[in-house]
Amino acid sequence: MTKEEIMQLKSGKKLNALVAENIMGWTKKQVSADECFEITGDCCANIIWLDSYDTWAYEPDKYSTDISEAWQVIEYLKTKGWGFQLKMDNIIWAELYGLGIGYFTCIGESAPEAICKVALLASLTQDIWYEK
Repeated sequence: MTKEEIMQLKSGKKLNALVAENIMGWTKKQVSADECFEITGDCCANIIWLDSYDTWAYEPDKYSTDISEAWQVIEYLKTKGWGFQLKMDNIIWAELYGLGIGYFTCIGESAPEAICKVALLASLTQDIWYEK
């Protein structure tokens, strides 16, 4: 994924999935109906998501639309040495920075969207994957 592609993303399932996989350590797993029933007690999905603790879900957290879930991304990145700032004037923008790490900034239509985009931008050049 390129910087331009990230900048074009809007809040929603695709952005949530990218953050889940590239930042927060989630994995997508294709399963048979039997496997799905064994894992979930239900058999209505052929794809499930496993979070960084191997807890299953039908879809990842709503990082790009829910500020409390977006804030989990920031809290995780802070453990990796990143600083964070969110500014809201006429536009909403987020920045990640760190001495010797880099500086990234991004605007969004909402704070969660901006947070997700700036995290993905940083992940293009920095190893910020979730570690179990």
